[in-house]
Amino acid sequence: MPPFEHSESGRATTHALGDLIRRLRDLILALDGRAPRTGHASEPAIARDAAVLRQKAVQRLADLSADAKAAPDGPPERVNP
Repeated sequence: MPPFEHSESGRATTHALGDLIRRLRDLILALDGRAPRTGHASEPAIARDAAVLRQKAVQRLADLSADAKAAPDGPPERVNP
């Protein structure tokens, strides 16, 4: 995954922010669709880790969504090559 582009102000560009939000949603959907593998000794630990990861992704998505709503309207900032 390429690094996210940032504007001169240090904020992620609108495109990068949208891509990150999409990836977080995909991660949450994948974790929600995960089927437990009964009979595997490590399943309880894997399920706990998946739940923690999902909660972190949900929180990050909420934070990014709030940042996106707080951003001023207008065209995205240009990224200098």
